[in-house]
Amino acid sequence: MARMRTRVAAAMILGLALIVPGFVPGFVPGLESVAVAPAGMAGAAPLEGPAEAVPWSPSASEETGAEGPATATPWTGAPAQAEVYATQVSIVPGQRIDLHVSTPASTYRLRVYREAATEDGRRVELVQYRRDGRKGVDQRRLIVMDRTATPRANWMVTDSIRTTKAWKPGVYTILALDSRNTRSSAIVVVRTPEVSSTAPLLVVPVLTYQAYNDWGGASSYLDARNVRSYRVSFDRPYVAGPGLWWTTRDSKLAGFIAANSDGLQYTTDYDLSISPPPVFPEYTVLMRHTEYASKTMYDWVEDGVRVKGVMGLANFGANALYWQIRLEPPTAGANLRTAPREIVIYRNDSATIDHTPRDPVVGPTTTTRWRDAPVGRPEGVLLGAQFRAKLGSGSDDRWPMGVTRSMPWSLLADTSWTAGTTSVANLMTGEGDEILQGPEGTTTIEILSSEAVSTTNEIVHPGSTLRTFPSGGRVFNASTLGWASLLPPAEFDPGVSDASFGTLTRNILAWVAGRPTITPGH
Repeated sequence: MARMRTRVAAAMILGLALIVPGFVPGFVPGLESVAVAPAGMAGAAPLEGPAEAVPWSPSASEETGAEGPATATPWTGAPAQAEVYATQVSIVPGQRIDLHVSTPASTYRLRVYREAATEDGRRVELVQYRRDGRKGVDQRRLIVMDRTATPRANWMVTDSIRTTKAWKPGVYTILALDSRNTRSSAIVVVRTPEVSSTAPLLVVPVLTYQAYNDWGGASSYLDARNVRSYRVSFDRPYVAGPGLWWTTRDSKLAGFIAANSDGLQYTTDYDLSISPPPVFPEYTVLMRHTEYASKTMYDWVEDGVRVKGVMGLANFGANALYWQIRLEPPTAGANLRTAPREIVIYRNDSATIDHTPRDPVVGPTTTTRWRDAPVGRPEGVLLGAQFRAKLGSGSDDRWPMGVTRSMPWSLLADTSWTAGTTSVANLMTGEGDEILQGPEGTTTIEILSSEAVSTTNEIVHPGSTLRTFPSGGRVFNASTLGWASLLPPAEFDPGVSDASFGTLTRNILAWVAGRPTITPGH
């Protein structure tokens, strides 16, 4: 196949704080599109022109267990609309972002913005970069599918954005809008270059986002055809925005944490799986559904919290660290030769083994549940609780959580709540974790309890927990997918004031960090 080359004219730089012409507010629910220019922040450098699409025939990887070359065939099911993805999962300020855009329309435009939060809980969009008048290229013919049911877009780079050192760490949304009024979005995390031990670290769960992404018809979950992929690729757009997780409540949780902590640092579970920082942060925050983790990431978290006791851990979700994954280079149809661009997840448990082959790698990196053989490292030993069941309809049903008599008084400071009496309505939803007692010397208490009904009509008792290890490491586990939805402004009636639930969350962060509870006015 002949190499494709394309040239584009240099782009004029437009600064920050430009109101976006034609931008449709509400693309991310609850956000306001505003023009804000943080002091000293500079715009992006000019585009460098598209790169080449280079065919690749990979070889087998003995070290990682990859299966070697796979037969890739064209896939023709892509929609006729604007779609975009980025080469980079994350960058540090000053590095380049390469974008792959496909559209049958004549032109498209790009917007890049960073979300921030105000003190009253509102989220705003800080426009970081814009480019209009890009010539559309329909790249759907390059999409391939291989025997693992893994779709790969395989598109050439159409746009490159050279960031500057002034790009603040955070989560950046990339929006492509074409002249036919269709749109697509992706995210890139600008991570903190050097992690400090004196500030928290937010982990954006891009592994989970991609595991659930069924662009191309298959994800790591069974589809309508009873087909699932045991390799999912980063080289493709999201089927409906960034996994539907970030664009709904993960962004809200991140905004709350950023507004209530000094110097919040950013990374992804992908980066913790490739090269964890040598310095442990004050504490690490896991978002609503950090379901997938590599051995490298799991080891790093356990070492900092359970072994050394130098890092706290706050999990504001449920069903975290449930599946072990491996990251491997692509096996077919991709432009990148060696980068670990694919998540390998055979999910070799009794519920899925009939639908995928068994993992050829047997040992500590087998892609199974962390609690199962041959891995045998139950996530609840680290977290204090672990996944028990999907609840009700999976997202629409909600249950209250009651404040237990074991709730420490310091966590209730300035909430006006009473241990053993106060109940928080609509907090338990989606999936629930139940307490798991830890090893000898470990202290575990349940601070919020619930009774819910699983999707199989079983009564279950999920609860939020605090765990303290002999090393001094502290862990909070929310055990519900509903925590972010009740942060101010609450999306459901919590039965208590929005402000008091926010205060509880701040008190939990202080506890995880091992600091005295600091409340307004004290």
